[in-house]
Amino acid sequence: MPALLDAAEGADLAIFPECMPFYLTGKKTISQECAEDILARFSSEKIAMIAGGYVRQGQEIKNGAFLAKNGSILGRYFKRKIWRGERFTPGDAGVKFEWGKHSCIPLICADAGDNPSPSGTQMMAEALALGAGKNVPIVIPSYGAGLMKPYWHEPLSLWAKGTG
Repeated sequence: MPALLDAAEGADLAIFPECMPFYLTGKKTISQECAEDILARFSSEKIAMIAGGYVRQGQEIKNGAFLAKNGSILGRYFKRKIWRGERFTPGDAGVKFEWGKHSCIPLICADAGDNPSPSGTQMMAEALALGAGKNVPIVIPSYGAGLMKPYWHEPLSLWAKGTG
């Protein structure tokens, strides 16, 4: 990760794929505290990063995206939509990540793909209430490269048009 952050010098934000550097393999999942310690240690003072994956909160497994910069975790978001039999406890609220003069609204993979739907519309309204728009983009860490497939065209287009 440090080499990737060095390569991104000059960018406002580096976004790592969902589950990087963590991945649920059926082995013991690391605690959220341990995950945040690792990400804080790898973070840079020059560029903010979003990274994460499956972590343990007590007895629950969560899929989280964490905003890290300069040795600190500045924000946490937990995926809310279960994709094809995933096993985790969904998060319950959207968040706005902020660092310096920048901000964004994180979603994780299936959170963005659940649109159009009543819950997708609700999530978009929530993102707009948090400030999503031209200067506060939606960012979507995803595990796969499937975002370029036709399945994703309609939901991503809706998110882009709906949030300006």
